Amino acid sequence: MDEGYDMVVGARTGKEVHVPLIRRPPKAVLRWLINYLSGQKIPDFNSGLRVFKKDLALRFFSLFPDRFSFTTTITMAALTNGYEVKFIPINYYKREGKSSIKPKDFINFFNLIIRLTLYFKPLSVFIPVSIFFILIGTVKLVIDFAGLNRFGLGGALAVIFGIQLILLGMIAEIIIRRTNL
Repeated sequence: MDEGYDMVVGARTGKEVHVPLIRRPPKAVLRWLINYLSGQKIPDFNSGLRVFKKDLALRFFSLFPDRFSFTTTITMAALTNGYEVKFIPINYYKREGKSSIKPKDFINFFNLIIRLTLYFKPLSVFIPVSIFFILIGTVKLVIDFAGLNRFGLGGALAVIFGIQLILLGMIAEIIIRRTNL
């Protein structure tokens, strides 16, 4: 393993990469989501070709799922907890035989990424959702007040809900930071 790195991943980004056409859109959505939520550009979040230090795996052992997403879990855990990860481009040739991954696994991966983010970086989930509710509530309040000349309860509830989500995210962030000291 390269000196100074806790994990080295063979990223399927070499000159010869064959990803079936049907898998490209879901992989692009998952890649965008994991890049946003981790705050880093991750070239390949679920490549199985990797080496890592034993202590990295042992620290997060209780989080590892029973199925496909061990690679996604250890990648998110390492990147969101300050571990040094290196991605090395590798070729990825057309698969011989059938894949065991099914379309429903997209939902499972999506769910896993959200859960891991809530576990490691909750504000990156709570803030966008709360901003959405605050904006929707504010627009509703302005429309109600301008058009109906009254204060709308729905808009006020959406703004309050958005504020509560931000506060809940802050509490979650404090708990996570405190337990990782």
